[in-house]
Amino acid sequence: MILPPQRRTGGADQILDWFSAEPAQILARCCLFLDVDGTLIEFQADPVDAMADATLIELLQRAADRFDGALALVSGRLLATLDTMLAPLQLPASGLYGLERRDTHGSVHRRSPPEQALQSARQSIAEFAAAHAGVIIEDKGTAIALHFRQAPTLGADCRRVMHAAAAGLWPLYQVVEGAMVVEIVPGGTSKATAIEEFMLEPPFLNRIPIALGDDFSDREAFSAVHRHGGLALAVGRRIHGDYCLENSQAARQWLTALVGANPS
Repeated sequence: MILPPQRRTGGADQILDWFSAEPAQILARCCLFLDVDGTLIEFQADPVDAMADATLIELLQRAADRFDGALALVSGRLLATLDTMLAPLQLPASGLYGLERRDTHGSVHRRSPPEQALQSARQSIAEFAAAHAGVIIEDKGTAIALHFRQAPTLGADCRRVMHAAAAGLWPLYQVVEGAMVVEIVPGGTSKATAIEEFMLEPPFLNRIPIALGDDFSDREAFSAVHRHGGLALAVGRRIHGDYCLENSQAARQWLTALVGANPS
C-alpha cells in the first residue's frame, strides 16, 4: 500500500512509519519535489542571507542518488539564486513558479513574458519601499517580490501596493502571497505546471510524486501530486497536507531518515 488510507499529522518519526515497511520500493517507485525557503532552509530577515549549509547540500545529493535522479526543487527563486544557495550542487529545478525549469539533462527551459510590462509597477513598488523602513524589494527581472519580515505591521500595506501595481497586468502577471512576502509573478505558470512537466520525463515518468512545501504557492504543487496519486507533506502550519512536519529542521530529519534507510 503506497498511500496512507487517511490524512493525519505527526512528527518525522510518525511520518517515516509510512515508509518503513518497504523503503527500497518507495525510493524506487517515487519521485520527490522540494520547496526550499521555509521547507529546507529557515526564513531569514533578508532573503539574500538564506543559504544551505554543508549538511543540507550533502543530504540533497544523497537523496538525489537514492531516488535515481528523480528529485527536483520547485521554488519561487531564480534558478541562478538556487544554484548560489546550494553551491556547488546543481539539481533539476523549477524557478520563478514554473517560468524557468532545468531538466535532468541540465537543459534550461524558459518562458519569456514581456519584462517591460513591469516597469511602471517596479517604480511604484520602489517608491513605497524607499518610504518604509524594513521593507525589502527582491527584483527577479521578470518578477518582483516585496518582503516585510522586518516590518510585519506593514503587511496589509504591502499587499495593497502590490495589488495596485499589478492592476491591468493580468493575464501576463499575477499576484502571489507568501510568508511575509507578496510578489508579482508571470501568469500561466506555477509549481504545479513545473511538476506536470517533470512528470512527463524520465526519471520522474511513471513514478509516484511526493511534494514538500510550506507556503501558499505550494498548495498548487500539492494538487499536482495528488492528481498523480502522490503525497503532500506540509512543513509548518500555513497550509495543509496529507502529513505535517513542524518546521524545516523536522523536514530535513525526515529526509535524512528516508534516504538513510537500509534497503529491505
